[in-house]
Amino acid sequence: MVKVYFDKDANLSIIKDKTIAIIGYGNQGRAQALNLRDSGCEKVIVGNIKDESWNVAVNDGFEVYPIDEAAGKADIIFMLIPDEIHGEVFEKYIKDKLESGKVLNFAHGFSITYGFVKPPENVDVIMVAPRMIGKGVRETYLEGKGFPCFISVYQDYSGKAKDIALAIAKGIGATKYGVFECDWDDETFIDIYHEQIVGVAGHLWLAAIDYAVKQGVDPEIAIMEFYMSGETGETWKALGELGFFTGLKSGSETAQYGIMTRGPLIIQHADLQKIFGKIWNDIVSGRFATELELERRAGKPFFQRWWKQNLEGPITQTEKKLFQDLRKGPPPKPWKYTLEIRKKK
Repeated sequence: MVKVYFDKDANLSIIKDKTIAIIGYGNQGRAQALNLRDSGCEKVIVGNIKDESWNVAVNDGFEVYPIDEAAGKADIIFMLIPDEIHGEVFEKYIKDKLESGKVLNFAHGFSITYGFVKPPENVDVIMVAPRMIGKGVRETYLEGKGFPCFISVYQDYSGKAKDIALAIAKGIGATKYGVFECDWDDETFIDIYHEQIVGVAGHLWLAAIDYAVKQGVDPEIAIMEFYMSGETGETWKALGELGFFTGLKSGSETAQYGIMTRGPLIIQHADLQKIFGKIWNDIVSGRFATELELERRAGKPFFQRWWKQNLEGPITQTEKKLFQDLRKGPPPKPWKYTLEIRKKK
């Protein structure tokens, strides 16, 4: 059985007097830094390159340093930069700052599982992995609800690594909801698997929209129906709050009957086990991680082609027209640059 931990199971005092360096002040970095500070961790600092995120961190009232300097000052180092650059940043800026007894904390198992980061033996290596985007990590904390989170221990040098992971989980607000202890590699595999299967569903939506448009439906109407209205997001939210099948009952009986009878048509006529097997095996074997690293080293040519094709394509152009019709302008800026900016005193 999976162990689940709550507020009563975690002791925040373990980390309150520690210097915590948030490496990377993006959506997760910002949310976790703010939550920790609001929980009473007064020695939270930020390590970042000098970009817009650096300025946001300063405006939020944090002391901000180059990554190597922040790592040197810290007792606990949060690796909250993108997974694909963990190895490079770790080797250049962090590895030599890992004195005996320090703690290296990850929000995802990727770089350890696939060997991009090889920490020394004299530090704790833990994972506190929110199952929530940064915006949600902050908002659910402010609402007092918390969010689900996985924890795992890769290396327990101090003998207290799990207690530290639970304290961090409490500091960022996760223990109010529930913290699930899991195997390190399992978190890596299921996280990537989930991302890719959701992506498969997204491709199914786009194909379905394309078919409807070919049948004469206005593309703006099709896009609004499938996702832009927000109705689909509310439906998936109901599944998380009520359970899969109970959540489906929040829709009309027409929708329920359509799901019961038409959904299986896709399942029955596609070799899903073969597709799932290909996706899963590429993840577990490391093939996907290797492909991603080769793409990064090559300068991301596929990324660039894919984004250019789709950001200039018919779906995005139709969305832009809808945004103009509904909002008289583009969508708002990302959360990390707009929510509760606090000037340093």
